[in-house]
Amino acid sequence: MHEPVYVSEMVEKAMNFDFRFFDLNTYGPWITRRDQLTIKFWARTGSQQEYKLVLELELENFHHPLPRNCVLLHLSDGIYTSFTDLPLDEPVLANLTGPGNAQSAQSTSTFDELMRLSNLDDCIQDALATREKVTSQINSILEKQKKDRELIQSAAQAQDSWTSSKRAVSTAQRQIRAAQTRRSELQTSLQARRNAIRSGTLSQEKSRSHLVSARINLADD
Repeated sequence: MHEPVYVSEMVEKAMNFDFRFFDLNTYGPWITRRDQLTIKFWARTGSQQEYKLVLELELENFHHPLPRNCVLLHLSDGIYTSFTDLPLDEPVLANLTGPGNAQSAQSTSTFDELMRLSNLDDCIQDALATREKVTSQINSILEKQKKDRELIQSAAQAQDSWTSSKRAVSTAQRQIRAAQTRRSELQTSLQARRNAIRSGTLSQEKSRSHLVSARINLADD
């Protein structure tokens, strides 16, 4: 490969710093299972404008090569192993599995099991992140539904108010029509009484006139 797989961040004005954690599992086994690794360090002084290559490290030239299938402990502050201080030229595994130690030899976890255990924390973190995301989405949906319910309730209340107003207007109109009918009836009755009074007055005047005439006739006789 000619292109770098990972390019770290740049740290200004520092001599000894820790790189941020990075994960190469996303590149697949074609990258993570290669037997060659080259690490290049670039640096510059305060007066320099461009970075210069100060160190190029090959994995095959590393003075503490790891034995095959060694256990790596990936902790929060770094990666640790307990095999780097052992002399590599001694048959450690052969001594441990010799005839005298045959009864004390015990089987350990396989490489696949160790890989599954190392990925367990990532799976848990992903599950927690997914749970938080789902919870946030559910809360958002519930909040939106709450606003929709409040809007529906407001519309229902407005509809009820409009229906009540319409019913009150209809009742008032019926009362007005009844009052107008009653007024017409009273006006008709009053006019009839006036006519009756007028007719009675005329009858009284005629009667009085006849009475006067009758008195005059009696006086003449």
